[in-house]
Amino acid sequence: DALFWQVLHGGRYQDIGRALEVHTAAYLQDPGDALTAAHTGWLHIWRLAESSRLAQVPATITDDAVLARKYFEEAVRLQPGEARFQGFLGSALLAEGAIHKDEKLTRQGYYTLLDSIDAWPEFNLFTAGYSLSRLPAESARFKQALEMQWRTLDLCVGQPVSRQNPDFRPYMGQATETGTKRVC
Repeated sequence: DALFWQVLHGGRYQDIGRALEVHTAAYLQDPGDALTAAHTGWLHIWRLAESSRLAQVPATITDDAVLARKYFEEAVRLQPGEARFQGFLGSALLAEGAIHKDEKLTRQGYYTLLDSIDAWPEFNLFTAGYSLSRLPAESARFKQALEMQWRTLDLCVGQPVSRQNPDFRPYMGQATETGTKRVC
């Protein structure tokens, strides 16, 4: 757990491989631990999502979508009430569906994301919006992704944020480390 957060919070993309080795070994020791499964999935989805950091992106980077889905499916199965796991499962399904041009998987990912938003909007509106933001800017889904980001901000501050001049200084005192708004 500590290694996962060190790598993630440190933005140490280059250390994902080492962290995955440790997390996969931990998962194999205890495949019934939802958090270990989720951390392993998060490392895979992060490696895929930010693969543009690599000088040369290998074709096998797509395997990370398949593995992320597998680990998030396990995490959701083990802890079905955890909305973060559900949101990232939706993202992994979307990614894998896009890679394999599998419309059914893509739709499943999209609707999984929508369900995850119902479960925890402050977290999963961002997750869904980020996942859909890779689509062409002129597409309806990209526009929906942008609106999801704005809705996240509106929910976090408790009122509509100006789309023309977003100023968060008045809301900084609302920061919290508890409850659903802790992600804000």
